[in-house]
Amino acid sequence: MSQPQEPNRPRARRATLAQVAKRAGVSKTTASFVLTGKADQHRISEEVLMRVRQAAIELDYVPNRLVHSLRRGTTRILSFYNGFRNRSADDLYLDIFTSAIERAAGKRGYDILIHCDFSRTPIEEYRHLNGGVVDGVLLWAPRRHDPLLPYLRRSRLPTVLVSRFDPEGVLPGVCDDMDSGIQQLAERLYRLGHRDVAILAELSGRLYETEERIEKMQTALRTHGVEVLPERIIDYHGDMTGPLRQLLCSSCPPTALFCWRDRLAYWVVEICESLGVKIPEQLSVVGYDGLYWPAATRHRVTSVKVDLNALADASVALLVDYVEGREVDTHQKVIPVTILEGTTLGPAPLTAKTVFRR
Repeated sequence: MSQPQEPNRPRARRATLAQVAKRAGVSKTTASFVLTGKADQHRISEEVLMRVRQAAIELDYVPNRLVHSLRRGTTRILSFYNGFRNRSADDLYLDIFTSAIERAAGKRGYDILIHCDFSRTPIEEYRHLNGGVVDGVLLWAPRRHDPLLPYLRRSRLPTVLVSRFDPEGVLPGVCDDMDSGIQQLAERLYRLGHRDVAILAELSGRLYETEERIEKMQTALRTHGVEVLPERIIDYHGDMTGPLRQLLCSSCPPTALFCWRDRLAYWVVEICESLGVKIPEQLSVVGYDGLYWPAATRHRVTSVKVDLNALADASVALLVDYVEGREVDTHQKVIPVTILEGTTLGPAPLTAKTVFRR
């Protein structure tokens, strides 16, 4: 019969160099010379060397790499800080992107510290970031007036903005080519006959990117003579069934709907199918990001595809160049985008009519 296991006990604090020296009967300096491979330089006897090593094994002593790293002036660790200061359990975008960041850093011999505690004040957060634990910071998607930006602009801490350029042009940044992506999408809509386009955004969340994408889509369509009316910009508030029903039941419904991110686009397609709206025959739906969000639909949203691997690789590469003191070719790097061909974009209906009535 097996013996019952002892309950878990709190682990003792890690062994110190002083404890190793005491057990081996030598000074801390001698123990340090032995454990850092400098015994030969200081003519330490084989017998003392063996005593120190045995004591280290018995105490499970491991040198404090953080202390050694700080003495060298580098930790080989980079911070990834989320400008949104949250992380939902089902955030597919960040799941994919942070994994890409980890791979890009590992390829260059660095680890990634992903921050999860957003309870600190801006000055406390800055001091935490600049406390010597990391060599540099990747700040993802900060708002225009993010309270961390003024501290980082004045700091010597290498920092790269990701998915955002610094409005003041001080900090380097890496972004996807939003202008090109929106222009390509607007041209597709125009060529397919769409002259009445609605936009689904998240204005109440004060998200920087949603405002940018709305403005850029309005500008891109305007170059083709298509004006997006204010009443065609819909603010997402969680349950879109009512607003979509009202929009599609109007006497002149839009022929296309641009969703500022793909997650909303897939929700829209699901709701439209539940209402009996045919996609794309009665309503075309397009998005941004190029991600397939799990949804109860067979459709694949036509979208601006951002290469998240390329975005991550370029961001890490730029930060590592700054950390290691290399000159960089450009302060701001733009990652090309493409159009992900899906099944939700088609020709505009020949006549404007109510697409749903129930």
